Amino acid sequence: MAATSPGPILRETDLHRWKLVEAFQHRLAKAVNQRPLPASWSDPKRLLKCGDYFGLLLFGLLNPVVGTMRGLCAASRLERVQREVCSRSVSFGSFSEAQALLEPELLEELFLSLTEELPAAAAPAVSGRRGWLLQDGSLFDALPRMYWALWRRQGKAQSQVRLHLSLEQAGVAFVVRLRDEAVIQVEAELPLSAADLQAKVVRCAWVRLGSEPKRGLSIRLRGVWVQTPKEILRLVTNLGPEELTAAEVALLYKQRWQIELFFRWVKCILGCRHWLAESPQGVAVEIYLALIAALLLQLYTGRRPNRRMMELIRFYLLGVATLDELERGVERELAQLARRKKI
Repeated sequence: MAATSPGPILRETDLHRWKLVEAFQHRLAKAVNQRPLPASWSDPKRLLKCGDYFGLLLFGLLNPVVGTMRGLCAASRLERVQREVCSRSVSFGSFSEAQALLEPELLEELFLSLTEELPAAAAPAVSGRRGWLLQDGSLFDALPRMYWALWRRQGKAQSQVRLHLSLEQAGVAFVVRLRDEAVIQVEAELPLSAADLQAKVVRCAWVRLGSEPKRGLSIRLRGVWVQTPKEILRLVTNLGPEELTAAEVALLYKQRWQIELFFRWVKCILGCRHWLAESPQGVAVEIYLALIAALLLQLYTGRRPNRRMMELIRFYLLGVATLDELERGVERELAQLARRKKI
């Protein structure tokens, strides 16, 4: 098997790449030129600048020591933070107020421009010209005072906000997973091909959903049962075998799991388990900043950073690791990942 390139080798001329806040602010300045900020940011009485606010938030996401908005404002008084992250100290009131004065669409455009710099991902091997939308959501714990986060509120102590992610192409039919308690009425079994069996499909049939015919059953659907290491998934689609084989149904659902892996990565790798902002706009900004940081790291390393890489980056931001140690550690991790792919 041919050797897999571990990604670009970092050299002295590339060391600015690890100054993620600086790299972000440089790209942000270009985005602001294309999408001007609200007029309030030009008010001479406003001391907190847009780049300082975004940069401080990004610093908080990457730095494991900072866990609250007040802690982030306290960090802004440090000399090194003012030199490398924001130009001046930031009061809690100014930082909190800024949430309502920024449009997440600015960061959305910056995020989309970064995605265009990444190599195009391979499309799923699904026949036909139909496009697909892969959609799922994830729950993030929210503070009780985040009253807009009304999804699954329990008493005064627990609240959650549901964030959705979509991978979209135009023209969508549906393939969905049924809950365990869903009632399936099987009308006719369908044969399985060798490709279906290879995709771990154990059963395929024409079905209708519902338990009481008098109240009406669903339209006729095609059920596909897929064996996984842990359980059997029950999937249904409104497409017939001539449009989408059972193996392709299984493949599409497997692609959907990439979204769940993404959310797990955002929560575990980027540390998005707490909120440095609490308004809907602030939460949207924080998520976009986490995604932008991930894309910058991926552009600089040639792959999506894993837990070990993020630990090295955080050690560097804390001053525990030097830039040379960060560089060598990332190269070592990339080499190990390349060897695992060859096995």
